[in-house]
Amino acid sequence: MLLNSDSLGLIKELNPSLFVLVLPVCCGADKSNRVDEFLAYIADGEYHALEEVAERVGVTPKKALRLARFLSEYGFIKLEGGGRRVKIDATTKKILDGT
Repeated sequence: MLLNSDSLGLIKELNPSLFVLVLPVCCGADKSNRVDEFLAYIADGEYHALEEVAERVGVTPKKALRLARFLSEYGFIKLEGGGRRVKIDATTKKILDGT
């Protein structure tokens, strides 16, 4: 079953706990660890250079951009500066913080 951005947005809004479980399924189990690392690195709520995040997560800048676009499409992060800067979405931050 594939979930689109509307479905994920609704899950995120209605049931944050389920949202955290669904995210790895949507992007593939093999990628879920990288997604976790990506989100954990930007969890401070500040903007980060995508190249910096790529280096920290251990992926190429091209792969980091694909991941950032995916996360942005589903509302997990904000992507600015033509894909050069990323920031965690406030709701995603609350979910990760458990608040």
